[in-house]
Amino acid sequence: MRIGVLRVSLNRLSGSVPSELGACTNLTILTFGQNQFTGTLPSTLANLTQLEVLYSTDNAMEIGDLPSFIWNMTTLEYLGLGKLEVTGSIPTHVGQLRKLTQLHLQGNDFLRTTIPSELGQLTNLTSLSLELNRLGGSIPSTLGNLHRLRTFHLEVNQLTGNLPTEFGQLKSLRTLMIWGNRLEGIIPQQVCNLWDGNLTRLADPRCTAIAYGGLQCLNRPCCHECPTYPVISEPQGSNRP
Repeated sequence: MRIGVLRVSLNRLSGSVPSELGACTNLTILTFGQNQFTGTLPSTLANLTQLEVLYSTDNAMEIGDLPSFIWNMTTLEYLGLGKLEVTGSIPTHVGQLRKLTQLHLQGNDFLRTTIPSELGQLTNLTSLSLELNRLGGSIPSTLGNLHRLRTFHLEVNQLTGNLPTEFGQLKSLRTLMIWGNRLEGIIPQQVCNLWDGNLTRLADPRCTAIAYGGLQCLNRPCCHECPTYPVISEPQGSNRP
């Protein structure tokens, strides 16, 4: 079939995602998010070798492990698989999707699995959403390679260890959300230095017990201590709305 674009999001559609979609081999954009689909992603989607956008976020599906065929869709530029009851782990094969500019896997259940270092190979990413996933372990320093990244959500996981100093290389970053984790140590000066550039949101600007996910300020210029936890400080001359 010669259909190139199919957008059916926000339509209260239900039932299973039709396997017949795999016959639409000219598709470059396929969006069916924010419906009431159940089941999983049909394996026939592997036939969509020209797909650039796949958006299925926020359905009633129970995906289980992420389908292996996704990691062969090397033409993808946008992948949205949030809130789909995905379990298991984020596989190392994610590093094969080198054309991705946006990756959204938020609101799943990667219980105590770790963030693969191969995510650092996706150097075209501008937006990365991994929040609300119960991810554990440390944050890979390889994510400092994502020099085009503008928005990075890691909040409300179970991440431990330090915030990598390599994050100071993310010169395009405007939003970095890390609250609600189990991090330790001090916010790196390299990250605070971004606050004088493009970075306008760091952690949670409210004085809450999880504002920085366990990190301390220690007189860093980009934040100050609350009674028992740190909170962001407004930089001088800021143009924040």
